[in-house]
Amino acid sequence: MSSFGEGRRSAGPVAGKGEGMSFLKELPILIVVAIAIALLIKTFVVQAFYIPSGSMENTLLINDRVLVSKFVYDFGSPRRGQIVVFVAPPNVTDAPVPPTGFGGFINSIKEAIGLPSTERDFIKRVVAVGGDTLQIKNAKLYVNGKAVNEPYLDANARLPSSMPNFGPITVAPHRLFVMGDNRGDSDDSRVFNTIPVSSVVGEAFVRIWPLNRFHFF
Repeated sequence: MSSFGEGRRSAGPVAGKGEGMSFLKELPILIVVAIAIALLIKTFVVQAFYIPSGSMENTLLINDRVLVSKFVYDFGSPRRGQIVVFVAPPNVTDAPVPPTGFGGFINSIKEAIGLPSTERDFIKRVVAVGGDTLQIKNAKLYVNGKAVNEPYLDANARLPSSMPNFGPITVAPHRLFVMGDNRGDSDDSRVFNTIPVSSVVGEAFVRIWPLNRFHFF
């Protein structure tokens, strides 16, 4: 009798059918809560962005993912050299229009986890801010009369065909002049003019994918 009793005690508790059914009932709620948290984080804190084009090569390549701080500019303004995500200006007619309704909801979920989605967001580098005078001369960028050191540009981006002469122009207050690092293949402020600071979604601060290219900016 003693050995039988010890055997029963060592078996431990066994999950019953009712507990398994309870988990299945709770699973949809857990999924909804997880999605809601992801959307809240995406809206107010940080968002993963998928890179669909080569306009920021070689800093960002097609299929890279970056994390963008959504609150950093609550405490300050964008600065020269920072990489920012912003809503494409209205005069960019070829930018995609995100879906609405249920399709928009699914699109938001894909955005929240960094999957390819339909976005009207661009990613570029701030090269001049309000009050700055900008000029491109002999394939070199000048801000306020001083040549800008741009170590992130490759040799092709420094060619006269990639950076034809431009300006000088003075950036209006509360606006930004943005450019892609792939200067020969980037629709940026040279094409659609400066952008309002209010259109900036956030600052890209880290490249998270692929893992072998993980890098803080």
